[in-house]
Amino acid sequence: MVHHGVHRNCTFSRYHELYIIPILPVMLEKRLHVDESETQSATSLVLSVHASVAMVTGPFVGHFADLIPSRKLSLLVALGVQLVGTIIIIASLSVPVLVIGRSIQAIGGNAAWIVGLATLAETVGKENTGKALGAVSSFFTSGTMFGSMTSGFLLHYVGYWATWAVAIASLTVDMVMRAVMIENKKGSVDQRTALDTSPGDMEAAQPNNAAEEEVNERRALLRSNASSDTEYQSFLMPQTPNAGDNDDDRNLFNSTQNSRPDFPSSSPSSPPPRQAPIPSAPRTPENLYRFILTNPRALTALAAHATSAIITTSIDTTLPLHAQRTFDWNSAQISLMFLLLQLPSLILATFMGMLKDRIGAKHLTSFGFLAQSASLWVLGAATQDSEVGGMADVVFGKETREKYAEKITLVALVAMGIFRAFTSGSALLEITNVMKSFQPPIINPPASSSSPPEAGNTGDKATTKKPNNKMSSAFSVTNFTWNLGMLLGPIISGVLVEKVGYYYMNTGIGGISTVVGILSGVFMGGTKQN
Repeated sequence: MVHHGVHRNCTFSRYHELYIIPILPVMLEKRLHVDESETQSATSLVLSVHASVAMVTGPFVGHFADLIPSRKLSLLVALGVQLVGTIIIIASLSVPVLVIGRSIQAIGGNAAWIVGLATLAETVGKENTGKALGAVSSFFTSGTMFGSMTSGFLLHYVGYWATWAVAIASLTVDMVMRAVMIENKKGSVDQRTALDTSPGDMEAAQPNNAAEEEVNERRALLRSNASSDTEYQSFLMPQTPNAGDNDDDRNLFNSTQNSRPDFPSSSPSSPPPRQAPIPSAPRTPENLYRFILTNPRALTALAAHATSAIITTSIDTTLPLHAQRTFDWNSAQISLMFLLLQLPSLILATFMGMLKDRIGAKHLTSFGFLAQSASLWVLGAATQDSEVGGMADVVFGKETREKYAEKITLVALVAMGIFRAFTSGSALLEITNVMKSFQPPIINPPASSSSPPEAGNTGDKATTKKPNNKMSSAFSVTNFTWNLGMLLGPIISGVLVEKVGYYYMNTGIGGISTVVGILSGVFMGGTKQN
């Protein structure tokens, strides 16, 4: 039930985030009366403000999400904030009000995404992480696809208000689903225990438990010594002899001997028993962030995550307006274009996640970014200005390119969707694996120990791993880089498309993808054995 709730959460989070994409140009020009020459700049502003707000609030959201024991409550609050932002967007009559609504929507959607990922990471095993994140990527992609597709078709056929009514209804349904979501009680108990022991610090909990056990041991020892002294004094006092004196003396001697603490023998033939050392790792938030930002795998994953966001938002920012002005397409046709872009990723994402679990993310991710770079170039070359000429005419031929520009564009979008499946979820998989490797095992007491086992420990295994109560903080870092990419994507693409044109904009974004593809092939984790 938790897994399905997280999947739906990812779907609706992305659904409402991109619901505005196909209708934003029409909304700006028809409803807000923005001049046509300023539409591209206003589009970049509206899309980038979502990312900038989410980027700033992400670390705080991750921190407070780790402090709240109930994931259900966190999700409900996040969705409520997202609903308020959506209502403000609907009612906006100026660009500043639209930006305010988009900012509030960003806070809610960002919180829902972080909490959903942390819930998933705490409830699946490491061996299934790739498959689970692949499923999340599928639902993420489906939210992207259906959000963009639904709004464009509805705006064209039923109008503005009915289009937004569907968004409000879907958010309401999502909140009802979160209210009936069954939480993982075991994970919640373990997490609350860790949080109660030391705020957000698993390592600090271990020495505290050890110190507490030592104090209890000493108290028991003092009580036993005090008891033996009392009995020894009563033994020295003159007493009336009786028939059971010998038995009492013998019992007193035995109890005194038993009350003495056991010290290890100094004989070399019987060395003192050694306890298994408890591995330690830096668990403060500062050390956590330093660890992530100095780990080559984690840094490469963050770069890949940001690049994926840049590619996605550059298409979201420029393609609808480009298709509308170049091909004279309406909002329904633009929605169909996004369907072709997202459908291959939806179909392939889960399979790719399973494949990454088996062979690792390195080679698949590297190939995906390199192939997306080529697809971006084709997407720009399809409509390159005839006066510019260049490589596009060499590859396609000028007449062929001009005649089949629309078809070449659609083929490039389908290719983008296929190759995006190779990179989707790779960054989250890398960060999850790095964090789970970073989380030290907690040594359980032996089964014969008189101390009660910890929650979830049956004493059968030497070591167990508790849920990593820093997982939300780790995902807030990945979310920060994603939102950084979402912030840079609209700005970079918007400036480039106005200054140098659509073709060179795609070529520049493709160059970034090429660099990250090479870095992924060098630094990302390979097979499980490696």
